[in-house]
Amino acid sequence: MSSSRNESEINFFNTQAKTWWDPKGPMAPLHAMNPLRMEFILGHLPQGAPNDPPLKGLKILDVGCGAGLISLPLTRLGAQVTALDAASENISIARKYAENQGIHSITFQNKTVETFMAETPETFDAVITLEVIEHVEAQAAFLKNCLSLVKDQGFFFLSTLNQTVCSYLFGILLAENILNLLPRGTHSWRKFIPLKSLKRHLGSFQVLEEKGMIYNPFSGDWQLSSNTSVNYILCAQKSTQMHNSGNQSM
Repeated sequence: MSSSRNESEINFFNTQAKTWWDPKGPMAPLHAMNPLRMEFILGHLPQGAPNDPPLKGLKILDVGCGAGLISLPLTRLGAQVTALDAASENISIARKYAENQGIHSITFQNKTVETFMAETPETFDAVITLEVIEHVEAQAAFLKNCLSLVKDQGFFFLSTLNQTVCSYLFGILLAENILNLLPRGTHSWRKFIPLKSLKRHLGSFQVLEEKGMIYNPFSGDWQLSSNTSVNYILCAQKSTQMHNSGNQSM
């Protein structure tokens, strides 16, 4: 099985782990993006009974959870969350922060998705991987493994950066080198995923929605857009048994 581990990326995020929950620190763009990501996810997941938490009964896997920016709010809404990250310091910070918030039900695991698959033969109502695939090795295999963990009729959510001239100009040159919104070296343009290429690897999953995510550097806000040339997010549903898309390069 191909490994998604990239030691330099893991080392980078281990050094950044203590800053994850600082809304004005290096992860500030993710904090600003989080309400939009949550809005998009909740817009597609089935809702529970009127008097129950909206995500009660849903099993969700958060692949590349970082320090739990998505895992915690999903849990607060009633989901049963398993959260994976290859960076041990991320998991340590995520677990401590969740405990300090009185949240003890999240299953945090310091594992790659392929290790998790090998050890835990289960599937989920939704698999979520946000701003992750651009940091892993064997990207096509990573995507295939994430998709295989979705139940029939379940949902898959992914967000990343498109591989375009605009994504280099705005996602790297402006965000990292001029505005210092992210630490320099956070991203490598060669690992960005063209949206068309990613969709070809979804097998029998049906794309329900794809949107661009646009950042306003003056207000600090993010908004959904039809423009997917820099950041994009999508939701796809598993309709039948997934076709084998292979491990070819993306």
